[in-house]
Amino acid sequence: MPPIGRLHLITDSRPGRDVLAVVATGLAAGVDTVQVRVSDATTDREAVELATKVLDLCRERGVACLVNDRVHVALAIGADGAHVGADDLPVKAARRILGPRAILGATARDPETARRAVSDGASYLGVGPTYATSTKDGLPDPIGPAGVQAVAEAVPVPVIAIGGITAARVGQLRKAHGVAVVGAISDAHDPARAAAELRRAVIGATSGKVRRSRGTVAVVGGGIIGLSIAWRCRQRGLDVTVYADRDDPKASTVAAGMLAPSVEAYPGEEKLHELMAESARRWPDFAAEITKETGIDVGYRDEGTLLVALTDDDLRELRHRHAGEVRPMTAAELRTREPLLSPRIRGGAYAPGDRQVDPRKLIKALGTLVRTRPRAELSTLDEEIVVIAAGTGTRELTGLPVRPVKGQIVRLTAARPPVQHVVRGYARGRPVYIVPRDDGEVVVGATEEERGADTSVTAGGVLDLLRPAVELVPELAEYPIAELSAGSRPGTPDNAPFLGRLDDRTIVAAGHHRNGVLLAPVTADAIAELVATGTTPTLIEPFSPTREARCA
Repeated sequence: MPPIGRLHLITDSRPGRDVLAVVATGLAAGVDTVQVRVSDATTDREAVELATKVLDLCRERGVACLVNDRVHVALAIGADGAHVGADDLPVKAARRILGPRAILGATARDPETARRAVSDGASYLGVGPTYATSTKDGLPDPIGPAGVQAVAEAVPVPVIAIGGITAARVGQLRKAHGVAVVGAISDAHDPARAAAELRRAVIGATSGKVRRSRGTVAVVGGGIIGLSIAWRCRQRGLDVTVYADRDDPKASTVAAGMLAPSVEAYPGEEKLHELMAESARRWPDFAAEITKETGIDVGYRDEGTLLVALTDDDLRELRHRHAGEVRPMTAAELRTREPLLSPRIRGGAYAPGDRQVDPRKLIKALGTLVRTRPRAELSTLDEEIVVIAAGTGTRELTGLPVRPVKGQIVRLTAARPPVQHVVRGYARGRPVYIVPRDDGEVVVGATEEERGADTSVTAGGVLDLLRPAVELVPELAEYPIAELSAGSRPGTPDNAPFLGRLDDRTIVAAGHHRNGVLLAPVTADAIAELVATGTTPTLIEPFSPTREARCA
């Protein structure tokens, strides 16, 4: 459910207004809640048609869409909630119809009415008219900024001032959570500029006046880590915007999506392995929750990983590297599980706790759950808290030692995958992994190269992947190549991520290297808790950005 925004745009039902154009312009300029209000003469069918189109625009931006007065229309289109006025359904009845999770706004002009509305289930209060207005007939006298303040001080829910609001007047409404406007945007010569000015005024007037759990948050970075953090923050009721360029998810979309704490553990990385193991435990619920909220299957699979060695030397290396939570298997046992493995393999192991997910499907699903805007300079962001989750771009933004580590990957297509398990193998000293997808895609990866910002695909890199892959699963040689790609993992000097507060305003979640997808759930939960409470969870304390001096 999107949070209750600070700049509400109420659709203008007066003749001659292009409602959808104004809504689209307002959303692009910073409107973070839209209330669909239609005239009394509008039929329910017409209201549903308009509200559905507005809802689609809001979904694209990840902002709340409410329907004023007509609760049944809100239910019919699946809006985020409704707003009821003094002459509409009683608040208690509207809450009963909408259910406990929906946003429900109610109109109030005085503290007594406000407290009663909150008791009956209102999520926020629309208070006014604050000033005289001509966009709606039959309104009572304005209550002024003092009236808004009296209501705001009487209730624990957000108060949205309405009626005659302009950017110049917003500064008089510092006790309000936000404002709602109609003509201030729809009547403006330049609606985009008017909306942007209102947004700046609202943030300036209310910054520091709202409890941290109600604060505004900017997440810089649109990969899996950034989107997951934004989603978890929104679930806590925070007002979150993701700032990302179109190519921000580059590392995430190139990743294979293995969730393998047992085979990604290396000596000296015990604290990191604990974090990985905890995140792996959270993945089943994380994936299920995303699919439930979005209806998008993120490709979560739990067959486990087969570790496979081609030669005796490879087998010794495998046993040395993966002596932990794996089950040794003979070559015959491995081929019983996967008959298309080469008859020349010498043995290996089974990691039953490993899982996989499709990062591209995950990016698509998470993108529907958050509000995203184009990347902006940090100095121009007006949010109270900024979370830097910019992958390899984090060094430029923070100065932290995050470097790009190049990884090349090959995607093949098959009528059916040649294996059911993820296969991680060693062939004549060359490591490789083979990840099957339900749709027939087979991902072969990945190189690990210190090449700076270079993300070109090279013949040598592809050869280094396909040669060991085909030696382990010979049938792969017959499969068409669907895609060759390369990306940059965000590495750090000690291979562990930077997680935590950098300064009073800035929090960092970056440097996940080869474990970004695996660590998404625990990172999102921990950073959302830090943002909402101001307290660093114990689990991420070893990964503080202030450890830079020890690992640079």
